[in-house]
Amino acid sequence: MAFSFNATRSRSVWQGFSTQWWSGTPLSLFDNDEYASALKHSLELAAWTTVLATALGTVLALAVTRMRGVSKHPVNFILMIPIVTPELILAVGLYLSLTFITAWPFTLVHLGTAAQVVGQVTYTVGFVVVVIRGRLGVLGEGLEAAARDLGAGPVAALVFVLLRLLMPAVLVGAMISFAFSIDNFVITEYLASDSSTVSIPMYLYANARGGNTTPALNALATILVVMTLAVVALAGLLYRCATRRETGSSDISSTVALGA
Repeated sequence: MAFSFNATRSRSVWQGFSTQWWSGTPLSLFDNDEYASALKHSLELAAWTTVLATALGTVLALAVTRMRGVSKHPVNFILMIPIVTPELILAVGLYLSLTFITAWPFTLVHLGTAAQVVGQVTYTVGFVVVVIRGRLGVLGEGLEAAARDLGAGPVAALVFVLLRLLMPAVLVGAMISFAFSIDNFVITEYLASDSSTVSIPMYLYANARGGNTTPALNALATILVVMTLAVVALAGLLYRCATRRETGSSDISSTVALGA
């Protein structure tokens, strides 16, 4: 990260401070089409993956929690497969499925951005389900049942009571999805199509040892690190605020109950 501010092309010998590798020259980060394309594509993948994996993981967690009987076990098994499967095997399986299977719905997704999003969502949604199911286990079914007893309908109890209490877990799930997506290399590499679908990790891997590489590559890696840390820090701050309000509400309820 420090060498992204080096005054010369060297990435190993410090020779003064300069911002030329960030902006202002044809080889700088924000003035080079290849760097800008990788950065833009990584953010695009992270945005789609975060939204889709968080939404799908929340719905699946709620559905699995409400399942009864033997059908619950195979669903749990399927959701855990991406978590326990080595990422390389998962990437190869996804690649073969999308390139050799000609049946619907595999024909709807082609190698490129769409396939990369599908692959990253497949990999991350299990983690989101685990986090939200853990939160559901802590909350139990009493609060939703109490809302129903007080006159709320099924949808109102779900939206205004349960989902509000699940927001800290949903936030953590989104954070995990973003971190996995922005940093993912194996799945993204296997499901790429052309130069327009090259992400930051792919570009770093392909060019880190090149003889013509400049400290602008360090600047690109710095963007990756700072972005990830900023999202994690923001999510942690929001999670603390949410749980602090919840703890305060619990204390008030306990005090009222004791007074009664």
